Amino acid sequence: MRATIRSLVTLSLLAGSAGLHAQDVNEGEVAGQVYGPPASGVNVARPPAPIAIPEELDLAAALASTTHPQVQASEAEAEALGAEYRVARWQRFPSVSVEALLATEGSSFADQDGFALNAILEQPIWTGGRINGEIDRARAALRVGQDRVGEAQRDIVLRVISAYYDYVLASERVKVLEASLEEHNTLLAAIGRRVDQEVSPLADLTLGRSRTAQVELDLASTLEARESARLRLLSLTGDVEIKPALPPSGVSSTLPAEEVALADALGCSPSLAALTDLIAVAEAQRDIAEAQLWPQLLLQISQNEITGARAAVVLRAQLGPGQSQITALDASDARIQRALADFADSERILREQLRRDYVLVRASERRIEAGVLAADAAAEIIASYQRQFIAGRRSWLDVMNAVREAANARLSESDARVTAAAGTARVLALACRWQPDGAETIQ
Repeated sequence: MRATIRSLVTLSLLAGSAGLHAQDVNEGEVAGQVYGPPASGVNVARPPAPIAIPEELDLAAALASTTHPQVQASEAEAEALGAEYRVARWQRFPSVSVEALLATEGSSFADQDGFALNAILEQPIWTGGRINGEIDRARAALRVGQDRVGEAQRDIVLRVISAYYDYVLASERVKVLEASLEEHNTLLAAIGRRVDQEVSPLADLTLGRSRTAQVELDLASTLEARESARLRLLSLTGDVEIKPALPPSGVSSTLPAEEVALADALGCSPSLAALTDLIAVAEAQRDIAEAQLWPQLLLQISQNEITGARAAVVLRAQLGPGQSQITALDASDARIQRALADFADSERILREQLRRDYVLVRASERRIEAGVLAADAAAEIIASYQRQFIAGRRSWLDVMNAVREAANARLSESDARVTAAAGTARVLALACRWQPDGAETIQ
């Protein structure tokens, strides 16, 4: 009996070894796919960032997209799905089971000893498509996991863009408000001297103090916003300090045509790729449910001390309770429809997001031109109003209003520049023309 068991185990191992080469060759079934992330410490060459992307932003996005826990979790899940795919492929190979039997009655042997071993080797011959369906489902699930890694990296890059340009926006606003506060303090000192000399009324000094205090409050609020954005960026980059910088003016002109960018975004979106593969998962699940309606044909070799050695071709049918197997087909059909609907919804969201960014970029470019003109005009108006105030042809309120309008014009101009830069970066990221995670960039 022991010799027979050794023979069965040896046969199983030989069958498995014979299939290893074929399995390794067939790993190419998931063409171009990689099971999980590259090994730790491997440097992935990244293409240079587009001119519209500051080096600081490119560095922050590269750090976040490779070190963020959300990306690492997606990579670990992809590795697990790769292992499950390989598990599914092993279903084509024979299985061995060994049982210990304690027989109390039923044979002369049992009366003498009562203990026996049963060894069984089963090799699937035809399963109605179960095994192929399981492999197809695992393969599609693996592609979903790999797409989810890209999706996580893209989402992190978009979060970095948001935090980075919030940091830039607050920094630009701080510069404008600090200059405005310095100008207000200069005017406040001047009106203070006029009040001391009883040339101007005390109300003018009170107005100056009120406007200066308002600028100080705005500055304090902006400093808080800048620190908040800095902390968000630090969290994304793993506590690597990034100094904000705006790209050169007019970088939005480097954007491709809207329809070209939209086609690129739809073609390279990891979210849409994952949903496409989810449709394949649902279709494979339906194939499995349909295969459950058919019996299986297996080759079985067994040996035990009660019944002896035997080889048999087994036809095995397993029926579920009631109409559960037919109902499983309905569930699979519904999941396919849901996957198709999710794909259509995600495609609409991507189209809307990209088009909205193009609208923001165009509007911001127009605001930049208007802001520059307004800021230049406001500076001239302040100087003119100061002269007219001294000559008695303008009130102190006119001067203070001109100073506030000049600051607002500069703030509007800087806001427009940052908005245009942020929208440009989002478009380049969504259209895969900027890939700080090391993925292939569309040229």
